[in-house]
Amino acid sequence: MLLLGNLLCLYLITVYGCMSQKPEDQHQVMFLAGPMTDELVHGAVLDAFDCSHPIRPGSTQYFEYLQSRGVTHFKVPLSWGQLLPTGLCNQPQQAVVTCYRTLMKQLLEVGLQPLVVLHRSTLPDTLRLKYGSWESQELVEMFEQYAEFVFGEFGALADSWVTLSSLDELRDAELQNALDAHTSVYRHYHKLFPHRVLSNDDQNVLGIDMVDILHPDDTIPNSHSHQSDKNRNNSQPSCSMIYCKTWSNFASMTSSERDAFLNESFPVDFQWATSSESFKVEGGWLEDGKGETIWDRFGHENKVFDNQTADLACDSYHKVDYDVYLLRGLNVNAYQFSISWARIFPSGHWGSRSEKGALYYDKLINALIESGIQPVVTLYHWDLPQALQDSGGWTNTSIVEAFKDYADFCFSRFGDRVKTWNTFSSPWVVSHAGYGTGEHPPGVKDYVVASYQVTHNILKSHAEAWHIYDDKYRKTQSGQVGIALNSDWAEPMNPLKPEDIAAADRYLQFMLGWFAHPIFVNGDYPATLKTQIEQKKNKCPHSEPARLPVFTPEESQRIRGTADFFGLNHYTSRLVNNSDGGCTPGPQGVGDFQAHVDPSWSVTASDWIYSVPWGLRRLLNYISTEYLNVTKVPIHITGNGMPNQYGGDTLNDSHRIEYIKSYINEALKAIHLDGVNVQRFTVQSLMDGFEGPQGYSKRFGLHHVNFDLPDRPRTPKQSAYFYTTVIEKNGFASRKQYFNVPELNNIASNKLPSMPPSTVPSQAKNVWRKFSSLTNFQRKLYHYGTFSQGFTWGVSSSAYQIEGGWDADGKGPSV
Repeated sequence: MLLLGNLLCLYLITVYGCMSQKPEDQHQVMFLAGPMTDELVHGAVLDAFDCSHPIRPGSTQYFEYLQSRGVTHFKVPLSWGQLLPTGLCNQPQQAVVTCYRTLMKQLLEVGLQPLVVLHRSTLPDTLRLKYGSWESQELVEMFEQYAEFVFGEFGALADSWVTLSSLDELRDAELQNALDAHTSVYRHYHKLFPHRVLSNDDQNVLGIDMVDILHPDDTIPNSHSHQSDKNRNNSQPSCSMIYCKTWSNFASMTSSERDAFLNESFPVDFQWATSSESFKVEGGWLEDGKGETIWDRFGHENKVFDNQTADLACDSYHKVDYDVYLLRGLNVNAYQFSISWARIFPSGHWGSRSEKGALYYDKLINALIESGIQPVVTLYHWDLPQALQDSGGWTNTSIVEAFKDYADFCFSRFGDRVKTWNTFSSPWVVSHAGYGTGEHPPGVKDYVVASYQVTHNILKSHAEAWHIYDDKYRKTQSGQVGIALNSDWAEPMNPLKPEDIAAADRYLQFMLGWFAHPIFVNGDYPATLKTQIEQKKNKCPHSEPARLPVFTPEESQRIRGTADFFGLNHYTSRLVNNSDGGCTPGPQGVGDFQAHVDPSWSVTASDWIYSVPWGLRRLLNYISTEYLNVTKVPIHITGNGMPNQYGGDTLNDSHRIEYIKSYINEALKAIHLDGVNVQRFTVQSLMDGFEGPQGYSKRFGLHHVNFDLPDRPRTPKQSAYFYTTVIEKNGFASRKQYFNVPELNNIASNKLPSMPPSTVPSQAKNVWRKFSSLTNFQRKLYHYGTFSQGFTWGVSSSAYQIEGGWDADGKGPSV
């Protein structure tokens, strides 16, 4: 609250230079609170109040409390779209005008000055559709008219104004036009109110919100804070500057602004992908020398729903042509799949390598390339060779060398064709569910030691794989090696509570920062995570809840910067509040937070995935600022999807369509509106598969798989057709679809021309030359597409096949 006020005061000094702010002069300092928010469940408040409904009861008491704490001003962001839905000043919503008047009068009655914000980031839909962005001069003129309307309605109620906020979203011509609009409105304001002059003696303000532009350190110390306030603030948990800034950038959005759909296209070179994971689809669990994996053992021990196993799964081990046929139908340009370590090295070590296992992946990779689809390979997606687990698995430091050898072999064998590699996918799940809670194989329940040791070894294994590629293969293969990290977005349960904001930050540090900070920042774990664990160690000397390993300086140096892109698996979000976890092991106990969901969020067949699309945009912004500010590597969305329950109308998955559509659109917003460098979107997954402990009861696939039939037939769901449409349009921009169809010159007239000499032999030879070189695989490939407009469809019959009446009415005999 005080930070915002200080930043605004700094802006006035910087721009005008005429307000001599004296720290000892209480009346010269603006202490800013607000804006008012819409109250949601459990007291959580997420959306800035936009007068789309009446002011909630109790607001006056709240304002009185703020005034008693030393607040002088309250931020009142106006909604351009609510005030003037059509954009025309002669067609206002009078109820919204009255609502804002009432709000400002309530503030004045308790001694708070409204700081009115004319416009934040989202344009009214009618104006955006008509004029586009701030690059339009017509939009600048409309803003000037809107400002004149606002000054006429509310000018007598407010002395402090901000013309535009969230300028960091604008670039080049857009930013220049916005600044020009600000200058014009500033001058017009002083024509309307000539007695209000910026000077050393009054606080009339007309400026631009600089909260998103100033460096976090550019603040003015507050010499008027009471000692008790200082002591209270020092004892409260605080969130990192990056999280606070990212969250605050979006916190004042109304729900309509937040959920507004962006009808634009992705960049021309954007990549569209879908995915699968080896143990979920391959089957062939013991064929051609493959070794047993921890998921094989888990299923055979009847620890999966309905005693199901991955023995056959989708039988993809025998259906390369079939799966690539599905991919061609989707029109994806990338397919992300994982290699089964135990199929390549049955014992987990180089000496046991299986040529037949490698040939399977050769066949798949070659088929993809022949179809114009880029293979994206994940080295490890959870299916550890059981032989390695028998020696301790990821808790044994020797696994680092074993993984290094495995990665080396894969790079050497497939790297001439594979140009994008994920070392690990969702490693947090391995540490958390495999070695922490024991929900996944190997079923270890040790969140005090094992879970943290697993992460430690995974990070070192990732780094060794990256260095192997960088040292031996990058120069000749020119590929990229990264890691796919999973993370929710964390939103504070109650944004009025600093402790909840700090708790949301800790949630992200314990999930995403645990892996991302060592790789993308400094080679070590986040300070927040280390501090929490150290505090718990001191608080709980007899029941240590967590033991965090320490990297040597050499290990940190080896880990830092080992990624050519940031892979992100994201499915849902959480509301997080501060909570004393005591001495309980696990992220919530050690991290002192609790995670919740909003009952209004759309549910899925999964008990942990709720549809919260706007969380993706916020998470992408956070990642871009927290981890990629220096390295500037791109983000690949390596996994996003939701399951349907088995049964019912399995092909009409409208819920999945809405989920995919919304999440893709939030990625589009992050690219277009926020400047985040996202280069790929991967929908999980190509087909239904074996979903771990849930077996085949949860269906993530774009294609339905009938697991009741031995040949495992696949059928596209409605979501497959929808995704294909998005790919064909490269997003959501409205435009006509054109098809490259040869000109049909023979449809203008039915009159037959004079017959030229026959060209059939020579034409037949050309046709033969065109198609004779096709491989058997190419001939079988199915083409998904649309015929040209005007194409005619029909059915046929023949007289002798259907008429009968062979001698009726004088008909003569036929042959």
